[in-house]
Amino acid sequence: MAATQSTMLNWDIKVDATMLKQLMDDLRNYDKDLYKEVEKALKSSAQPIATAVGARFPGKPPLENWHTGNRRRGEAKLPGYNAMNVRRGVKAVVPRQKFRGGQFRTVGILRLQQMNGAGQIFDTAGSKMANPKGDRFIQNLDKHSRIKSSGNGFRSRVMYPFTKKYLPLVERSVATTIKAQNGRIRARLVRGKA
Repeated sequence: MAATQSTMLNWDIKVDATMLKQLMDDLRNYDKDLYKEVEKALKSSAQPIATAVGARFPGKPPLENWHTGNRRRGEAKLPGYNAMNVRRGVKAVVPRQKFRGGQFRTVGILRLQQMNGAGQIFDTAGSKMANPKGDRFIQNLDKHSRIKSSGNGFRSRVMYPFTKKYLPLVERSVATTIKAQNGRIRARLVRGKA
């Protein structure tokens, strides 16, 4: 298992799933409806893990002066920290396809992603220290939160450490989903209805 920084505000934890990625590529090109069924099954099987990771975000704003409203406020234009929305913001996502060499290619099979702006800021603040005000914000987050950021350069307070912790559950969930879908895929291929 190797961790690499993704282009989004999350980390990707990579597990060797080369054959599954190839299957998803072929399925997308061969039968889009079946691909969508498998995609939906993967998302729903990983949602309990996404919920468990989401529950690790603070239940109240991590800083006293972090507002809870819907609008962006202050000089930094921070989004409001609504704990319920932040916790619900962790979603299981089947990554979008990339078009290369005349074909769509799967860039991964499953990712947990924080979709809420305030949750993304809490999780990754400190990845790129741009100014002294940002440094102070990061120090205050780490000082007043029981969850500390890990790493220099790229940080993650919740998403990476807890996704890594729950990785065996994710692997089992994906394996169970693939086994369940395997019979359906074979049956449709044999019947020639795909």
